[in-house]
Amino acid sequence: MNQASSPRITRTLGLVAVLAGAVAARADTTNCTIGYPFQSGDPRTNVPFNESTVLRAFSPQGTVTATPGLTIKVWYNDEHALVLGVRRVVVKTSGGTTTTDYPVSPLSANPGSVSSPQVGTTAEDGDQAGTDTASCSGSPDLCDRPMWPALFITDITSDPNSTAGDWQAGGTPIAPHAVFGTWKGAVKTVDKTKSPATSTVTPDADPAKNSWDLGAGDPPPAGLKDEGYGAEVRWNVDDLVAAGQMIKGRSYRLQFMVHDGDQNQTGGDAGENCVNVEPAPCTPDTCGGRCTTAADCDDGDPNTTDICTPDGTCEHRPNPTDCKTDGDCDDHDPCTIDQCGPDGSCRLSAIPGCRSCASAADCNDQNHCTDDTCTDGVCSSAPVPGCPACAAPGACSDPGCQAAPQCTPRPGHPEVCGDGIDNDGDGLVDFEDPDCCAQVTGLAIRNMMLKPVQAKHHRKDLRLRARFSIFTPAGFDPMREDTTLQISDDRGLLFEHTIPASHWASPRAEVFRFGDQDGTQAGGIYMAGFRIKRDGRIVFRTLGKQMALRPTDGRMVRVTVRLGDLCAQTITNLRQKRAPRVFRHFPK
Repeated sequence: MNQASSPRITRTLGLVAVLAGAVAARADTTNCTIGYPFQSGDPRTNVPFNESTVLRAFSPQGTVTATPGLTIKVWYNDEHALVLGVRRVVVKTSGGTTTTDYPVSPLSANPGSVSSPQVGTTAEDGDQAGTDTASCSGSPDLCDRPMWPALFITDITSDPNSTAGDWQAGGTPIAPHAVFGTWKGAVKTVDKTKSPATSTVTPDADPAKNSWDLGAGDPPPAGLKDEGYGAEVRWNVDDLVAAGQMIKGRSYRLQFMVHDGDQNQTGGDAGENCVNVEPAPCTPDTCGGRCTTAADCDDGDPNTTDICTPDGTCEHRPNPTDCKTDGDCDDHDPCTIDQCGPDGSCRLSAIPGCRSCASAADCNDQNHCTDDTCTDGVCSSAPVPGCPACAAPGACSDPGCQAAPQCTPRPGHPEVCGDGIDNDGDGLVDFEDPDCCAQVTGLAIRNMMLKPVQAKHHRKDLRLRARFSIFTPAGFDPMREDTTLQISDDRGLLFEHTIPASHWASPRAEVFRFGDQDGTQAGGIYMAGFRIKRDGRIVFRTLGKQMALRPTDGRMVRVTVRLGDLCAQTITNLRQKRAPRVFRHFPK
């Protein structure tokens, strides 16, 4: 934008609803409050966004059912073409200059269109980051924002005020699925010959003006201002669902971020805003069988009880007053006795002491002196020979075990991987132990935070945000081998959970993502991702909420990341910052 002829104003960018086919609306935020900037312990919340009119309209808006085929659209128009990403990074050092090129989809026609556009370097940290020049205290890689058009998603079904997926909270940026109209790339220069090092972003020259001619794109709403360069950026709901980034039938806060084509203001010309999406109730027909409540599963049959299972699928079970055989009363719970009484009604009675399970982890009785297993959906616990009985980890239930104050099995007992117990008494639990997986070097914590959830929940859970960088093991592919995140301190295990290989998706080469907005599939982890960098390193990020982590003093925190039979770990001391029981690791 020409600053000499236009007053400097605070620009905003719109966040869009999860619906399409509705009439497009001019950008407004009546159903969502962006809330930034503001001062807090996290400097990201105070980063200014200084653009607004580049976002001319978005679609859809309001409350609808996110049925298959729907898309999210943003219409951009400015005096310069949209920046699609950083195509080249130039790093200057005392030893010389290094230039690295990255693919940005070219504008082969004007207006143009491309599906799954290449957006240049999507690294978010380091010299090769495809980010702007915004900076703040704490880290040179903490407050710079993605240069490519980015979508951030927060599930607000349980907490309408949650902003956990926003960029300011460390959310994962999602590149667009299509772009139409005009666009261009940019070059980032990192000058390390200066102290401190400086970064600049220089957009490419503008193509010919296209006004609002978007070619194969959707026509923008009538009456929008035209400053010469128009574009439409689009995200597909089906692709977001397939990648596990959204679940139909739930409510979301959507935050968008874009950069304009001149980048002449301090920190970069960027805009943001938000829209709360409240999709209509999900049904098995509209949501592919997924559900959130029993009402979503109503099949209209008065002779069945409709149930929404924890994994979001519907089950229809015979009513307890309508049976002829015991089989008619089967509730699929191995811990109940299902019988059809003489009067034709079902009688379900719990089996004393029985616990149903999906894996051995569901059967952990917190007793170091039992081996807990899951067989045919039922938990069983067998005593470990020669081990004193435990009332709880680290405590003994009778005076005779005072000789073993840690209440762990005798040396020589094999380590049982994944049960949360130091079975062989060597001070290493599960995947910290070489008995469970080969230990490789190279794990380095980049940013880690443990903090309490909001006080209104009246719980002692902690939230976790961590960023790791490890060297690429041979054949690295989380879609083929399970991934485990394990955290402990000098008092024992803090958190351990596995993300199955089947739950990962790869939206593009060298990128793997896991998403579970409910936080039920991996112990509270609702976002995780691996990104293979050009130098062969892997960046691993994860974000969790309402994770059942016991209190810690932040000392000697051991973090282990496991992929298949390879594990990498490191130990760090977290520093308490500001609020009580909030611990952080900062890069040196």
